[in-house]
Amino acid sequence: MPPNEPYQRRRYVPPEYLRPSVTSSPNPAQSGASPLSEQPLTPNTPSYDHVPIQRHSRIVLLDFLRDRIAPPTPPTFPDIEGIDWRFDDFERSDDNEVRLYLYLSPEYVGKTQYFGIEHEVFEKEPVADEVTLQRIEETMQHEIAAAPSPHYRAALELEHEEMRRWLSGQTMGLTIANYRAFPFRRNFPDRLRAMLGRQKLNKIMSDLKKKLDDVKR
Repeated sequence: MPPNEPYQRRRYVPPEYLRPSVTSSPNPAQSGASPLSEQPLTPNTPSYDHVPIQRHSRIVLLDFLRDRIAPPTPPTFPDIEGIDWRFDDFERSDDNEVRLYLYLSPEYVGKTQYFGIEHEVFEKEPVADEVTLQRIEETMQHEIAAAPSPHYRAALELEHEEMRRWLSGQTMGLTIANYRAFPFRRNFPDRLRAMLGRQKLNKIMSDLKKKLDDVKR
């Protein structure tokens, strides 16, 4: 140390290998980058592939249509010759169902088969008549009213709408086989239309009788 120079304590500087490593993170505010720009959020799209599909409505349309498309076999037929028919009386003031009892003897059934008349379509009508459609609609309304949740109600409404679309596009052609159900039934919303419907059926039966009486085997 030079003479007359005040004593100065030296500052200790650690060697390089003992110095801590300092790294600084860039400040997003200073750099101008958005905190979300480096890792954009990806929406988590749920998968519906494994959601079970189930029927919510308990309505079975066949239960309403069975008597029309697959009527029960009558227990017996009368023992008469040729062809004849009658209409059942209305049982109550609100009974607007026309019931036709048509019978063909075995000889006349043979005529329909021999001349192909058994395949003739005499009428075309919707699978569900007005009265049946009304009964189906009432059952649908009961289901909607009893739905336990909005989810269930929405599912019911969609299934009901599909039933309506199916019913609106279904028709059936009526042949002798349909009229021989003994009885053949047709429902009407009121007595006036029931009487008109009976007159129409009676004319069809009269024309059928004339046709079968005239043909000879």
